[in-house]
Amino acid sequence: MDEIAHREIRKELRRQARTAENDTDRRKAVRELAKINREVNAKTYTKLAEE
Repeated sequence: MDEIAHREIRKELRRQARTAENDTDRRKAVRELAKINREVNAKTYTKLAEE
């Protein structure tokens, strides 16, 4: 996924985490957000290492 798509997904997941009705939904959104952040970080560091 490109940077803009990741940004939009992260924005939506943060909103879901803030407005979750219960702890389970909040944790699910935060877990998904962490997964996406790891993907983005891995791509960023790979790109920097190649330079």
